[in-house]
Amino acid sequence: TEWLRLLLGAATDPDASLRFDAARLAVDYLVDSGRVAEANGFVDELVGKGLPSLAGDALRASVGATQRGAEHAMRGTASVIAQITESTDIRIVRLLAETLCRLGDHANALPLWQRVADRTKHIADAWQVVETAVRLKRCDLVRRLCQQWREAGVHDARLLDAELAVLEQFAPHEALQLLSEQ
Repeated sequence: TEWLRLLLGAATDPDASLRFDAARLAVDYLVDSGRVAEANGFVDELVGKGLPSLAGDALRASVGATQRGAEHAMRGTASVIAQITESTDIRIVRLLAETLCRLGDHANALPLWQRVADRTKHIADAWQVVETAVRLKRCDLVRRLCQQWREAGVHDARLLDAELAVLEQFAPHEALQLLSEQ
């Protein structure tokens, strides 16, 4: 399609500022269309044209999570996680966190989501941290994160609901107090 051709062009443009984002969208489209081999070949082509190898490895891990067994995909993500540094592009860290969640590895996804949310300050990333912590039954973390965001002036129904759910379970009087303040 024309859309895919434009996206592939943006992903291979050496001057494109959104190169990784375009590459990710193109790879996701190819995988969703059942064109997994083409997606892997496209990633190889991008790395050959200068896409950082860590970005290519993250894209390959994402493709692997959809096509191969979980064990193989987990090995792929583990090798990429080992390469992450403080200066790693946050979009790569987000992709890895999403991939790990897709594989059901919420324990390894949680610190990545925390890193993403700490750097971006985006509410969607905060939701991911909280939802991952809920899956891991990390009520302490859910409560602390929701409280921090609320005290920072973020008024979000999903975060409030998550905090109230924890408080209702462990400190019902605090849940009532929080409700009365809202």
